[in-house]
Amino acid sequence: MKYTMLKNYFAFSCLLVCLISMAPAIAQDVNSDSLFGERGELYFDFSVQSEKEIHELSGIISLDKVEGLSVRANANQKEFEVFLEMGIPFVISDPPTQGFDPVMKKDIVVDEIKAWDFYPTYEGYVSMMYQFQALYPQLCQVFSIGQSVQGRELLVARISDNAGTDENEPEFLYTSSIHGDELTAYVLMLRLIDYLLTNYGVNPRITGFVDHLEIYINPLANPDGTYAGGNNTVSGATRRNANYVDLNRNYPDPEDGPHPDGYAWQPETVAFMNFAENRDFVSGANFHGGAEVCNYPWDTWPTLAADDDWWILVCNEYADTAQYYSPPGYLDDFGTGITNGYQWYTISGGRQDYMNYFRQCREFTMEISSVKTPPANQLNAFWGYNYRSFLNFIGQTLYGVQGTVTDSVTGQPLLAEIYVLNHEADSSWVYSSLPAGNYCRLLHQGTYNIRYSAPGYFPKTIENVQVMNHQPVFLDVELVAATLIADFTASATSVPVGASVDFTDLSFGNPVSWQWTFEGGVPGTSSQQNPSNIVYPQAGTFNVSLTVSNGTVSHTTVKTGYITVSEELIMSNNTITTCSGTFYDSGGPSGNYSNYEDFVMTIFPAAVNGKITAVFTSFHLEYHSNCNYDWLKIYNGNNTSAPLLGTFCGTNSPGTIVASGASGSLTFSFHSDYSVTEPGWSALISCQADPVALNLKVLLQGPFNGTGMNVSLQGNPSFPLTQPYNTPPWNYTGAEAVAFIPNNQIVDWILVELRDAASLQEAVPSTVIGRKACFVLADGSVTDPDGVSLPEFMEPWYSGLFCAIWHRNHIGIISANSLQQSGGLYSYDFTTGAGQVAGGVNGYRQLVPGIWGMAGGDGNADGQVNNVDKNDVWAPSAGQGGYMCGDFNLDVQVNNGDKNDIWVPNTGLGCQVPE
Repeated sequence: MKYTMLKNYFAFSCLLVCLISMAPAIAQDVNSDSLFGERGELYFDFSVQSEKEIHELSGIISLDKVEGLSVRANANQKEFEVFLEMGIPFVISDPPTQGFDPVMKKDIVVDEIKAWDFYPTYEGYVSMMYQFQALYPQLCQVFSIGQSVQGRELLVARISDNAGTDENEPEFLYTSSIHGDELTAYVLMLRLIDYLLTNYGVNPRITGFVDHLEIYINPLANPDGTYAGGNNTVSGATRRNANYVDLNRNYPDPEDGPHPDGYAWQPETVAFMNFAENRDFVSGANFHGGAEVCNYPWDTWPTLAADDDWWILVCNEYADTAQYYSPPGYLDDFGTGITNGYQWYTISGGRQDYMNYFRQCREFTMEISSVKTPPANQLNAFWGYNYRSFLNFIGQTLYGVQGTVTDSVTGQPLLAEIYVLNHEADSSWVYSSLPAGNYCRLLHQGTYNIRYSAPGYFPKTIENVQVMNHQPVFLDVELVAATLIADFTASATSVPVGASVDFTDLSFGNPVSWQWTFEGGVPGTSSQQNPSNIVYPQAGTFNVSLTVSNGTVSHTTVKTGYITVSEELIMSNNTITTCSGTFYDSGGPSGNYSNYEDFVMTIFPAAVNGKITAVFTSFHLEYHSNCNYDWLKIYNGNNTSAPLLGTFCGTNSPGTIVASGASGSLTFSFHSDYSVTEPGWSALISCQADPVALNLKVLLQGPFNGTGMNVSLQGNPSFPLTQPYNTPPWNYTGAEAVAFIPNNQIVDWILVELRDAASLQEAVPSTVIGRKACFVLADGSVTDPDGVSLPEFMEPWYSGLFCAIWHRNHIGIISANSLQQSGGLYSYDFTTGAGQVAGGVNGYRQLVPGIWGMAGGDGNADGQVNNVDKNDVWAPSAGQGGYMCGDFNLDVQVNNGDKNDIWVPNTGLGCQVPE
């Protein structure tokens, strides 16, 4: 359990100050045997002189509460004796369950529970779990993943619409009480199982969860600790297991190796590792007590997770919901109720980091109650505070990018790696799961390039995948088998001007020769298998290609824009406008900063909608607990009067910093004193784009009825639920899709395109910065695929925004004027006149006086209405019905009305969008 912002901590601190004054005598000549007796673990309080000491102690004892420099810890006898050798004054504290008189029940009938105001005995717990299975055999399967040291069962309930069958569905895991004396969520997880089962078929949201997910719930991860006082009571519960090992320090650690705590893996640890290895959990949480905060990765190191923005989103969602449904003061540790683990204090061997790093499961640690084991009559209240948040996080597993990966010829599912380019770090990528080949990559909203790869198959990259929060993107991918595949990696893909890069061959199929081409590199070619010291003397973004041969066949892989070379930005008194660069202290990439430095640098975004982002890849200043020696201060704005985002020193890296002020700028202030210099920092500078929300109005001539548009198409079974622009001439790879038509006013899919140019004449295809398939409604308004929200684009832009609209059988148009922001939206009404689009009447139609729309009849979407559209598109489908390109008026029938009313009057019109 971690802890901060303690309730009533002031009283505790006053007592501690008094006791610490006597503590030197207490700390000397301590007989640890007399302190431990038969319990095997000890809680004690002490103070330290610096945060650095807290970090050092976390590798020796289990930290339980940290408030500033005051600490409560837990240790077994071996660990405590090491602590004693450090000579730190301490005071023994009572165990959390000492004197606890809980309401216990043994003979429990699950479907007769009126109030969940009790703790079950061990036998009662086991009985409850198997009653769930007996009552709901189709929905619930209960099984043991192993036994504890003392032979108690580690039980899991699997909840799904076909609980006994592995299906092509994401898997989710909740588990509680890895610390045996932290029991609030123990009962809440039992109640959650009951809630899911009893609401199936009653509550549509719960039914959707159970139908589309496999939900696993383990209410009690440390039964020996919980029932250390005997199977009939949780009084006397211990934090540790029966061997007095802290199970939340007993897992392999990404930084500190397989046994960071120095103990063998415990039976409980082995059982859970085997369980996780045999499943493919997408996400989950483990519940603790003693604090009230959502603790997200990482715990072991200061580097922020690749998906830090997603973690902040889902943890805020959990905390905000719980705060709304609880009294003031609940779940508000750290002010917001969320924290990055390392920024609280570091631990090694934690379950959270193990699951994220080694099992690719998005798991966080939920500290659910400031009292570890509250009175049973408070459990109903905690349920009311939290159950909606439980459901919210389960629901997140239905979002992100999901689908299957299969062989393009056989259709067989594949075990493939799903890797988000220029995003992944620290094992954040995921894999598809056999036997179905399904995968789920949870992501914060943005635009991503995703690579799919499997041994023996050509990798495939899907570009510009647009992800929105709380919406799924479905991408089924087929991979093509191969006997020879060229592939490689680089020692670095973002470097400063003049840096060198080493390349490593990763080709499949035993090649015997290699031919490399390094755009922008010196030398520009190589025939070595693993070329090194390729120097990049100029700034830019460069391709790298590799051709390999096995003597019979050859294969070439080109990685576009693989190496980014940026200018060096050296700390000084300066103001810079950019969206690219590597930011160093005054010592540059290889030297230390100097003494007696005081610099202020402000970096503004070059992009109109940009926010400067600084990703610190290294950081090392002189250490001081209060950063009084050397420090870097970062301000959210264009000077040092802007809000201070943080003061950083030592190796406490700022991680990723994103400006959020109106100017989009960050100001960096650096100070060094008279002695000791260190290597300083390096940070990648880029621009994170503020979303551009479009408020558009556009009409299609075909379905126009005099005031709005008909919605005949959506009533036809052939209306596509997936965007239809993935073929020529659009070749749009976006994965927009819906499970059902979300709005009864939807007319059809359109393709919205943004171009970044200073003038209409310059808005040629090379200036396209983003495309999105959207719905157009009967009144001409344009929405995201949810049928309600305005479409948003996340791409940065630098000059001006022009908007093009494409439809599968109407002539494409582009705004004659750049879009202007008003009220936070970029609005454009295409319907008010011919002058609203490029070329006016040459490619546009007046529908009724004063109202204009896109001209129909372009059946082959080549930008011209001519005989080809009639002869090759309309004529072959005449007399047929459905979602067809020859249906120019979109009434689900291809007939003379399409030809005579739409095609004939528009013959000769052509697209005026700049080419």
